[in-house]
Amino acid sequence: AERSLPMPAREALILATLINHPWLAVEEAETISSLPFRAEPAARLRDGILSAVTEQNSLDREGLATQLTDLGLATVVALVQRAITHKGDKFADPEADRAVVEVGWRHTVALHQKQVELRLALSAAEQAWHNEGSEDAFARICEIQALLNRTDGAEAPPALLT
Repeated sequence: AERSLPMPAREALILATLINHPWLAVEEAETISSLPFRAEPAARLRDGILSAVTEQNSLDREGLATQLTDLGLATVVALVQRAITHKGDKFADPEADRAVVEVGWRHTVALHQKQVELRLALSAAEQAWHNEGSEDAFARICEIQALLNRTDGAEAPPALLT
């Protein structure tokens, strides 16, 4: 059943980066643990990665892969690998330089968090529209929806996220 579940591209990218660079999971454990994932298999894999690096924080890629297999997460790892359909995000590659990984990681996590915040803001705006039925509430829904429809979501004004 997990094979048929969609893996959101950004969630897969985040997880692929962690799988290929286990040191990042050690250094960013707090951030990683608070990342919301829409796909339940992605959340389970995130938790498995954190569990593995907590038990043995000097894992390399192969060691982490073994730990994830032992935790029964091999099919989810394969799902992540299949979800990465383009090779444009070089920071997630196993051979990527540490500095490149760190910059790409920060950017990707920031975009992911912004998208989650926008979805929460959209829910609040929809609730306000149902309660008020005002043109302002409807305009806010349209504005947030337009931001969500952008390919990267990076231009969301901070005022919309509150």
